[in-house]
Amino acid sequence: MARIQVLELPMEHHGDDTVTTPFALVIDQATEEEAKQLRDRAADTATMLGARAVIVSTGTLEPF
Repeated sequence: MARIQVLELPMEHHGDDTVTTPFALVIDQATEEEAKQLRDRAADTATMLGARAVIVSTGTLEPF
């Protein structure tokens, strides 16, 4: 079964009062079939969830 992690990216400052914390989704331990499906939909998924990117791997990625 695939595993999902959230990778927080460096904070962005927009003026004096506004700060955002962008993030990327990391999905690892996916089967080849899951990885293909996830990669095909990665851009749409990132946009829908507000992530900057979606990283998909069949291997195991260490927690950040």
